[in-house]
Amino acid sequence: MQQAVLYVCEQGTSVHKSGESVIVKKDGKELLEVESFRLGTVCLVGAVQCSTQATVALMDEGIDISL
Repeated sequence: MQQAVLYVCEQGTSVHKSGESVIVKKDGKELLEVESFRLGTVCLVGAVQCSTQATVALMDEGIDISL
């Protein structure tokens, strides 16, 4: 299976981890949920935050994080 690249470039969003999924939120609303096994890279562009739990989980799973 080909691994996807997730680009998060909506200013003011945040990336979180919930179970086996990566969640993108803004203003308390969920914008996107994707299973982490589908991801090869997460690209954070601009004023985007990534929780410590999401960062650690992505790194543990071998998913690249680009800032």
